[in-house]
Amino acid sequence: MPPILVPFVKYFDFRGRANRTEYWQYIGLQFGIGVVLGMLRQGHGSYLISAIWSLATLIPSIAVGVRRYHDINRTGWWYALPTAVLTVGFTIAFAMSADSFMNIVASMKDGGSASPYEVWHEILVVGGAFLMALCLYFLSLLVPFIMHLQPGTPGPNRFGPSPNGDGAERIASVFDAPEDEYAPQPAAQSAPEPYKPIFDFGPSPADRAPPQAARGMPDVPVARPAPAAPRPTASPAANGPRPFGKRGL
Repeated sequence: MPPILVPFVKYFDFRGRANRTEYWQYIGLQFGIGVVLGMLRQGHGSYLISAIWSLATLIPSIAVGVRRYHDINRTGWWYALPTAVLTVGFTIAFAMSADSFMNIVASMKDGGSASPYEVWHEILVVGGAFLMALCLYFLSLLVPFIMHLQPGTPGPNRFGPSPNGDGAERIASVFDAPEDEYAPQPAAQSAPEPYKPIFDFGPSPADRAPPQAARGMPDVPVARPAPAAPRPTASPAANGPRPFGKRGL
């Protein structure tokens, strides 16, 4: 499946990981369709298609952003950072310029009793406070932008396996040297182990190769010495009775 279509398949999937290809192709699709819808809106003056597309892609946009944070081993709550900065910034800006805002509203109700200088001063105070909040918001957008440019952690992390389908071992194996088929092999693998009889003192069977044949040597029969003839023993009956004493006396 093309990576650009994965966010639509994983519409409600906020778990797992998404690599850079999946995320940035989806962002490019969003930008291209936004440009086309903007051109159609200028020509026909209809905002219905843009509103439907924005609502249809809201959930997959959040889901793919959360999975992209998971790919760099970050929690998905980083996705709420720009929104939190914008909310806090506008709250602080409104608190700082509340008096100026009320003075502007009062001058409009009184029919312009305040001088133009005072009105413009209050407008600059309110505008400056909200402009500072917007600047902080745009600065906070740099944080997810830089994080989404980072490569994912190799191999599995605490959010799941790698979306690339491989781990650090397969990535490192690309740089390994190829195996040489002509490299010398160990002696135990180059030649079979010769036949070693155990408690076998007879001749080798015909279906077994003797040690000479296993080592590539001709099988030369070895002459065995003939067994010695038994010594004859003298019988007392044949030689007569034994004489008495040492000298036959």
